[in-house]
Amino acid sequence: MGELEEFFEMESKGTNPNDLNLSNIYSVRQGGFGIEDGLRTYLSTLTVVELQQDITFYDTLSKDKGWPVSHIIQREVDDERVNSIVKKYILSSGRDIKYFPPIIIALLPRNPDGNFAPIYNFSPDLSEQTRDAILDKSKYRSNDFFKSVFSKIKNESVVDGQYFFKTSSVFDHSILCWDLSKFYAVVIDGQHRLDALIRSKSENSDYSRAIQDVVFIDVSLLAAKRRDLSPIEAFRTVFIDINTNAKSVGLVRRILMDDKDLASLCVQSLVESITKDGRSKDQNSYIRSILVDWDGSSLKHELPFITGILTLYQIINDELVSDRLALINDHRDQKKIQYFISLLNDVFFVDNTIRADADKIDIMTLDQSFKNYLKEKEATREIFAEEVQEEVLDSILFNYDYRVLEVAQQNFDKLN
Repeated sequence: MGELEEFFEMESKGTNPNDLNLSNIYSVRQGGFGIEDGLRTYLSTLTVVELQQDITFYDTLSKDKGWPVSHIIQREVDDERVNSIVKKYILSSGRDIKYFPPIIIALLPRNPDGNFAPIYNFSPDLSEQTRDAILDKSKYRSNDFFKSVFSKIKNESVVDGQYFFKTSSVFDHSILCWDLSKFYAVVIDGQHRLDALIRSKSENSDYSRAIQDVVFIDVSLLAAKRRDLSPIEAFRTVFIDINTNAKSVGLVRRILMDDKDLASLCVQSLVESITKDGRSKDQNSYIRSILVDWDGSSLKHELPFITGILTLYQIINDELVSDRLALINDHRDQKKIQYFISLLNDVFFVDNTIRADADKIDIMTLDQSFKNYLKEKEATREIFAEEVQEEVLDSILFNYDYRVLEVAQQNFDKLN
């Protein structure tokens, strides 16, 4: 065989498996959107370990000036928000049911220097050696039947560095992976959820086995049809759509969903026909839905309704829970903090309920939360001695276990 033939044979085999830096091998279901066959998605479920190994955060995007800067700034990971998700949601024992919607991940080509590639390399790797390497890394490597099936199918990706094998049309099963040196998998929606899951794993190793639904987005087919469309341009459009087309819920819906606002929780108790454990309430313990305006956009309601969600919220907000901590400044105003604690203890009997109920032993009382707050301020004052500035002390915020609001709601429900 001549040198030229050897060259062409080597080219036909694609990438040398020794050069591969494969991601984990994922079982996926192919999805998409709309009528045109262009934007392809892959639906899967990843463990937190896999997410940590293969998925990239926004700091990669911020280096590329092709992205809208305002959106990047708005979507930067907020450490305080992430820590709140970890402590008060994921690791909290206050909820029996927890769920995150799917994280959206873009598959973007990268250059050897680590930047996003401006174009795809439309020379897919079709070599048997690469296919064998993928099978060997997959969980199916010891399955003889799968081996025989896999040996007969080819990589359907149209670009180098990405691998997609349709293993069963009957069961709608496929295999997805990519070369980490040639592709980034970048979160474009759900970075706070992802960071919170990874941080939860560092605090509780059991979360290494936790799972999260994901949607991988691939625009290579679209770019293959429109060679003037760069990967960045295509994903930028998707990115903006995700972050601008989503509309916030209306005020009524927010009141009915908010579990961090005491006035909202009281309204929910007034109109809810079942208890937290699913038992039906006595008819005299709630306002029947036929009598409540659920869609009103003002405090006025019309017959046959006798009241509305917004009206109930306004009454409770004005007459019962006006001393709640709503703004960040409220959390550093000692007088407001004390009013808030008095409200929850004098009206809703929160601390007494926590102390008397063995099932609530892991909930910190408001009294203890306040002592911790004062202790932190005093410790700061001692560290700085007489030179401490008031703004330093004011930067210390009163924090409390949000489950105390659930205790308040339960007691409100009993007295309702």
